Amino acid sequence: MRPKTIAMTLALATGLLVPGVLAQHDQHHADQPSAAADKDKMMMPGKMPQMMITQQKVNTLANQLLKSFAIIQNEKDPAVLQKELAEHGALLKELQAEIQGQSQAMEKMHGEMMMMGHMMGGSMMGGEQKKP
Repeated sequence: MRPKTIAMTLALATGLLVPGVLAQHDQHHADQPSAAADKDKMMMPGKMPQMMITQQKVNTLANQLLKSFAIIQNEKDPAVLQKELAEHGALLKELQAEIQGQSQAMEKMHGEMMMMGHMMGGSMMGGEQKKP
């Protein structure tokens, strides 16, 4: 496969992945009532700033990938193109690590929320609470 085709495929995949993740994230939170969100913040106050920092890193990486792809598209020198593709690949790997880390953190937080919900006698995710 030609380097330009590889780069285009990677950029397209990245371009489709990031907005999809963000849209899914927004859609997921739109379904939750604000009282639940307030309760989550009280239970895990230190996690929200870290999640926001991670989201900023993902956004920065996505922007860097778009700029890198534009450079790759316009590059004619094969040696420089190889260098740019290597840098682009490193950015993709960094983005992948950030997204995977964020996903694991969210899964862990979900597990903690479920555990707290069960300890309080009900589910925090919209389930009914047990009556004594």
